[in-house]
Amino acid sequence: MTIRQISDKTVLHQYLIRDRIAAAYQLGDLDEQYVAYCKWWGHENERGILDAVTLLYTGLRTPVVLTLGDSAGTADTLDAIHDDLPERFFCQVHGHHVNALKNRFRTDDLTPRIRMGLHRSDYQARPVTIDHECTVLSHTDTADLMALYQFYPDNFFEPYQLGTGYYYGLRLDGLLVSIAGIHSISEEFDIAVVGNLVTHPEYRSQGLGRACTATLLNRLFDNVSLVALNVMDDNQAARQMCRNLGFGDHVQFYEGIAEKGQGS
Repeated sequence: MTIRQISDKTVLHQYLIRDRIAAAYQLGDLDEQYVAYCKWWGHENERGILDAVTLLYTGLRTPVVLTLGDSAGTADTLDAIHDDLPERFFCQVHGHHVNALKNRFRTDDLTPRIRMGLHRSDYQARPVTIDHECTVLSHTDTADLMALYQFYPDNFFEPYQLGTGYYYGLRLDGLLVSIAGIHSISEEFDIAVVGNLVTHPEYRSQGLGRACTATLLNRLFDNVSLVALNVMDDNQAARQMCRNLGFGDHVQFYEGIAEKGQGS
């Protein structure tokens, strides 16, 4: 058994493409624009075969740890890299990794999510049928975005993400009321992760969020063939909106804050 840090993107890519939707965040983070924020570890079994990877991503206000692969290998990796991890981080782990995480960190608020995926071949681009135009947001819109994100305090938005050109918003009477954006995109690795979706509470159930998301998807599928996103397990309205756009459920996982200290 060997645990080592990995910087070779080819090695990581060959492992991650086994399940592109489950590994959507990790694949996107292989892109050159995110590489400076990434630290990867791999676990090799007794035959020297890579069977688990763990990613520490530091490009957000709260660092993020993402795990993928064999549960025993993940547990061994978390032991080996304990001192390399921050005191507090956000985690995204599959169900068979939850015990490994809880045995090593304090994790009081892990919540179930559903990873959904949509292939370009299954997407039917439609004109956005709404009376108001969704437009690309830029750094000049940052203050308005931050004001709207107060209604989604668990967002993972950082202003630098506007530089991707993949944030769309809708304004009514000058007020920004709905946003659809991305967590990551890699044209090289042919994948994007949609996220940071929010609509002002007073303007929900009017199709505004769907309009922004559809506008974003129309643009994304010009450049990548696969898009993934996460929804809360019990948010049936959000899941149905995504299904209406063509997304399908893929895998359940858990996310939340983890802190160093005695595990639960």
